[in-house]
Amino acid sequence: VSIELFSAFKPMLAAVANIRNVEKQMGNSPFYIETKLDGERIQLHKDGDVYKYFSRNAFEYTQQFGGSPLEGSLTPHIHNAFKRDIVSCILDGEMMAYNPTAETFMQKGSKFDIKKLMNDSELQTCFCVFDVLLANNRKLGKETLKHRHEILQTIFTPINGRIHVVPKTEVRTMQQVVGALNDAIDSREEGIMVKDPLSIYKPDKRGEGWLKIKPEYVG
Repeated sequence: VSIELFSAFKPMLAAVANIRNVEKQMGNSPFYIETKLDGERIQLHKDGDVYKYFSRNAFEYTQQFGGSPLEGSLTPHIHNAFKRDIVSCILDGEMMAYNPTAETFMQKGSKFDIKKLMNDSELQTCFCVFDVLLANNRKLGKETLKHRHEILQTIFTPINGRIHVVPKTEVRTMQQVVGALNDAIDSREEGIMVKDPLSIYKPDKRGEGWLKIKPEYVG
């Protein structure tokens, strides 16, 4: 599957993991933990002032989020976040509803639809980015996740409540995974993601270096 600008692709997915086997599945090497966000998986394609947004099933949501800096619930708020030398990019992440008063993300089950969130809502659209697949027409899918994450830091300057980089924590033991999962439960998060820093991005594949651990998976 080729990744092309303004062409929707099915994103890489995570397989359900057994927490006891995580170290082995990660090759007994250091790996990343991310918070598993409970929003809508969205890919952003940008070329200059032209933006397109697609869901994981390749439905287009550009009209909602904004095809240019002059329209939509998100693009006008993030257009100036991109670094000046970044003309084109493809970002993969989770579209979340952010409550600026409480400074918290809303969980998906909270009776709102991020794909229909209007500007008059007390919630605002926030894109939480965890991957970059193209930068200035350079395709990055075959680069390691570690390298892609380094490149992601150079694409935009985060704006609180509008566009974030999802933090990655490097760990190497099951105990650290258990600790991260407990922290996620305490914060009422959906769970955690475990990712191999050496994995490459495989569209429409599940679990090739990406695992997900939710509280209900832990027996």
